[in-house]
Amino acid sequence: MKELSTENVKHVANLARLEIKQEEEQSFVQHMNKVLSYVELLMEVKTEGVTPFFSPAKEHLEMYSDEQMTHPDVTRESLGAEAILSNAPSKHQNQFSVEAVIEEN
Repeated sequence: MKELSTENVKHVANLARLEIKQEEEQSFVQHMNKVLSYVELLMEVKTEGVTPFFSPAKEHLEMYSDEQMTHPDVTRESLGAEAILSNAPSKHQNQFSVEAVIEEN
């Protein structure tokens, strides 16, 4: 298996719009190499002749009946706001109240 380099990790982080500190880079290299070695191990598993449990690929859909693929839409009465918010740790004007997760500049 080809080992990932720090440059590979920086590239992936950039694509994912993640900011990795320089002191974290080597740790990410090690973790990503472990993940890739596990994937490589999984690719060695012999799966010929094994029926897939489920696959959304069109060539596997014929093994499922219409009842297995879909279910009927059934309408039912929904819960009211009071019941839904009864276990909320914090609420305001019939809505969940949460801390802000977006920083303002």
